[in-house]
Amino acid sequence: MVFPWISACSPRGDPCRSGHLEWWPWSCRDNEQFFLGLPARLEVVNTIADMSMYCVLTIAATISVAAMVWWFLHRLEWRSTFRITVERYDSKKRFSVELKSLRPKAEEDADSWMMPARKAHMSASNMDSDMARKIMLLIEEIDIWLFQLTRECVNFEMTYLRFQQERFHRRLEDLTSSVAAAGLGIEVQDAVIHFRSEAEHVQRIALLRSRVYRLLLDRRFRQSGLCKKAKRIQAATENQAPLLFVHWADIEEKRELPKFGSPNGAKELPDLLQLVSTLLGVSCLRAERHIVPFFFSHRWLRTRTSSWSGHPDTESGSKARRLVTFAKWFMELAARKGLRCEVVFWIDWCCCEQDDIEKMKFGVAALPLFIASCTQVLTWRTPDFDRRCWLMVERLLCYSFCEGGLSPYAIDESLPCNDDDDDDVEVDFALQGNSIAARRGSEDSLTTWQVKLGTRWTD
Repeated sequence: MVFPWISACSPRGDPCRSGHLEWWPWSCRDNEQFFLGLPARLEVVNTIADMSMYCVLTIAATISVAAMVWWFLHRLEWRSTFRITVERYDSKKRFSVELKSLRPKAEEDADSWMMPARKAHMSASNMDSDMARKIMLLIEEIDIWLFQLTRECVNFEMTYLRFQQERFHRRLEDLTSSVAAAGLGIEVQDAVIHFRSEAEHVQRIALLRSRVYRLLLDRRFRQSGLCKKAKRIQAATENQAPLLFVHWADIEEKRELPKFGSPNGAKELPDLLQLVSTLLGVSCLRAERHIVPFFFSHRWLRTRTSSWSGHPDTESGSKARRLVTFAKWFMELAARKGLRCEVVFWIDWCCCEQDDIEKMKFGVAALPLFIASCTQVLTWRTPDFDRRCWLMVERLLCYSFCEGGLSPYAIDESLPCNDDDDDDVEVDFALQGNSIAARRGSEDSLTTWQVKLGTRWTD
């Protein structure tokens, strides 16, 4: 029954008026007015309507006050975090260091903009004028903004980029014009130009991180296919770090991991779809369904030096040969179940910029998006696999954003290859425990992330 209190407050309704027009929810029967099928008086209905409106307004006001209190507490928490970061900032410590002094490396030395900023700041400090003091204050103000951007969380970056971006650009313009008006030397002006370039790059990276954060929160992005993900990643990174994959056949042809930018290396999605369409004899529109993208988590086996950037594989191409073997095994396993697929890999050496440091930072910032575009994870087991920080970060990202992050596949040096010395060895293995073992007739099973305790791997 709807509104039973109407009939309780007015057991008899008002008499029907002559010429009364019936409209829902009012009606007239037996010379008596009805409201929603109940006898009612107009005065009672109006009173109940007024009371209901007051109740709705009271609830809306309560929700508004609660939202304001939440916003205020959230803002207070953000300001406290901002205050902690500001308290960590020490301009004297960051700018009082001699450029050519022999000393231990400090935290601020890792900031790419600090060297030109110190040079311009030191040149201005040697001058005694209002313009020089203005230049020093501008450099310190810009430096503290960059300090916060590189050390704060994503929420701070989004708030900063929303409210402080135009002010940041005005400060950079003021700094450039002030240095030119002060008549400083060409070297100082070049240092300021370098400082401005580094500052704008830091801001672009912060903007990219905020875009990555929003994309990962977007359910439509997480549930979309490879083509749509590739387009949105390309737009988010401003085409500085597109989504690339390397096909297993290209690794087999080169007999090594192809470096980023090398011919017949990692491909963008349109070229990859065309290749899969040719190999499987399907249309390009259906080729996306047959691609199984793997994220390859591994450590580099040849470490870098001061004159060499290092290499992820051995000189004999151990990883490359075993990646090909794994891809063939996976496709054969899928074929036994009546599925046709092509395996592709996302590998940092093949799919991310390695020579241009600025573009490499874009690729590192977009790494969560690349992992979210993969459906499976393949790891290269080494004794220190679970103790390396970057591999732990990749494990966390895979667990959070990749469908197969909870149960990754694992290979290591013990995986036999068809091109090993013993040509009669037929590779038929199953994934069990902490690595792939060459076993005949064993059943397939899933692996999980494991921790090494002493000499034993445990789930």
